[in-house]
Amino acid sequence: LELEAKEAEKKKEQAMKESITAKEETLAATTERQKLVAKVARLESELSSAQKKLGETTVDPEEVTLQTKVESLTQQLEEAKTEIVTLKERTKNFEGVAKAGEQELASLTQASGDFEKAKTAEIEELTKRIERIVGES
Repeated sequence: LELEAKEAEKKKEQAMKESITAKEETLAATTERQKLVAKVARLESELSSAQKKLGETTVDPEEVTLQTKVESLTQQLEEAKTEIVTLKERTKNFEGVAKAGEQELASLTQASGDFEKAKTAEIEELTKRIERIVGES
């Protein structure tokens, strides 16, 4: 019984660790996503500004430079948007892992409580038997 109790306690501790790790990873992914959203906003602003400048200039080397910058910013913006989508998916996965860990922890906590009750009942039953045997002697 004690071995089973120790195993249940180890599983409970492992589930708690996994739940905490998943929550930390979710927080990190959410933070990274927020940074990327800010980067997207900045890149969109830069792109808009570069497009305005491009529209105001005549065909000259500066226009070619601005066109190159617009293309570069557009590419960076698309990459940042892709990263945001990826991080949203990772965040969702981490949240699922955290929820599963919490459910496992709740299950192990319940099992541990049930085991403790059964152990206590068995001890009481054995104590009563011992008292009866001693009383009969």
